[in-house]
Amino acid sequence: MKWQLLAISVFLTATSAFAEEKYLDSSDIEMLEEKVAEATQAQRITQEQAEEMALNKAATYEVFSSVSAENLTENVLNKLKESKMPYYSVEVMAPGNQAENYRVEVTEYFGKVE
Repeated sequence: MKWQLLAISVFLTATSAFAEEKYLDSSDIEMLEEKVAEATQAQRITQEQAEEMALNKAATYEVFSSVSAENLTENVLNKLKESKMPYYSVEVMAPGNQAENYRVEVTEYFGKVE
């Protein structure tokens, strides 16, 4: 089920004549899913799926980059490579300050404890 794994990549988008605003779109998330799928065994799920599956949260953290969407992808990938959790979700967050132009919140999950 490699196709279900996540890899993230992001592209720059200019939305204003006065200032360049950068954000992630669906194609950026698809690129991220592909890269993560190639490098890890973790499966990307939504937060709703995690609730339905009765999974437990292991960790939640923000990942950001001021450089590029590709750099954000590498930052997320580096974090997930260190993890042993089988599932994770990624939520795109609004850009923060100048140093956080590209931001996502990653939540890692593990199976139901019996």
